[in-house]
Amino acid sequence: MKQPERFSRARRLCAAGLCLLTLVCLFTGCVFMKPGNDKPGDGKTTGAEPDSQIVLFSLPGTASAPEGYHVFTKGGFVDPIACEDIGIEQSQMETLLAIASYDAELVPKGVPYTGDNAKIQIKIKEKKYGDVNLASVSDAEFEEIASTLVKGFNVTDYDTVEGNGLRYICFQHEMPGLGTFYRYATIINGRMVYVYLTGNQTPTEQQLRDLEFVAMSLSAY
Repeated sequence: MKQPERFSRARRLCAAGLCLLTLVCLFTGCVFMKPGNDKPGDGKTTGAEPDSQIVLFSLPGTASAPEGYHVFTKGGFVDPIACEDIGIEQSQMETLLAIASYDAELVPKGVPYTGDNAKIQIKIKEKKYGDVNLASVSDAEFEEIASTLVKGFNVTDYDTVEGNGLRYICFQHEMPGLGTFYRYATIINGRMVYVYLTGNQTPTEQQLRDLEFVAMSLSAY
């Protein structure tokens, strides 16, 4: 159906305005995201797209965060709105990140930031392991590396988890005063990477799936 001339003119003006806005964004570096959900902690994103990218400067590389988590990284911007959602001051979170041994932390949205509540953390060790990639070593080498690694955590049992071109040593261990850790460990380009779940409560199946999701999303530059 032919539209009245006023609608055609309005569409032309709207298109021109969008073109101008696009040019402004290209020159100013603006990034648009979908509006956040008004209900924190309901498993939906607030102020970011699902599967948000996590930049790991010390790998270097990236990982992805599943829906329902705030992401905090060393050297990254600490969102005051995210901090308010989990009940911690922005300055306090900045201090924690500055002294933390981990490189990134994923905190469930709408859940108070306490030691008891589950969080996913990513740590890249400073020590170099030559040019080793755990995904490409022989089975005998893998077993030797895995046995030595878990022994350092006072455990003997581990699983091998593979996917997305990655090969992980997967195990759980106790940390005094911090509860049970569920840990994925691999070596990429000579860097040992830990992806683990912390907290003093028994994790849910969803939390364990989220942990695996983050581990399997890891990618080095």
